[in-house]
Amino acid sequence: MFNLPLHQLQELHLLHFTLWSEELSSMLGRCQNLEACTLFVTKDYHSSTGGPPAFATAIPGVRSLTLYNAKNFDYDNSRKWAQAQFNALTSRSCFALRTLSTSTHINNVDIESVLGEMPSLVELDVLEGEPISDSTLRLLCRGLLGPKLEVLKCAVEPGMLSDFLDMLDCRYVPKKSRAVYRGLRSVVIRCSKNTAGYTEVCERLQELKHSGRDVAVRYQ
Repeated sequence: MFNLPLHQLQELHLLHFTLWSEELSSMLGRCQNLEACTLFVTKDYHSSTGGPPAFATAIPGVRSLTLYNAKNFDYDNSRKWAQAQFNALTSRSCFALRTLSTSTHINNVDIESVLGEMPSLVELDVLEGEPISDSTLRLLCRGLLGPKLEVLKCAVEPGMLSDFLDMLDCRYVPKKSRAVYRGLRSVVIRCSKNTAGYTEVCERLQELKHSGRDVAVRYQ
């Protein structure tokens, strides 16, 4: 389909092509040195079998994966991706991703699953998904999820902002530290601004920014 030296590619970004599973699997199977990949993926009909999506089986060496689906489009008229798609990704221990980004809707159960089953993650962007749950925050705070996570982009309910900032404090590593893990150094939060929950932590957010912490808020 594409007249490219696929076996030589280290990066492949397909933003305007929607490929069926068989085509995608065949093409990616020839990308033996692929490390970074961006795909526009529709719902995988084979995910109902419990096995991994076809595109996942073809890229075991990839370290950076972006699943692009801006309108949650699929041919089954569903507005959300099936949970089995993410379960299939996280069930493959050899799929040692460092960064995962998706513009699709992902629920907080899947977010927790991704963090729990992909301990190699350094960056996670689920900004368009459901707000992060209290359970996930507690596990992140205790270091039981995302042990290497340094960059997190997610939605947060206004009432959970205080707990979220507590978690950031727990996962903060000062610049002078010689620790290998650098802590959560960059965070983007999507939340509602005109709420009591946001007002309560607004001053605290400013203090974090002034102290050099990279914390940004994207208002709904």
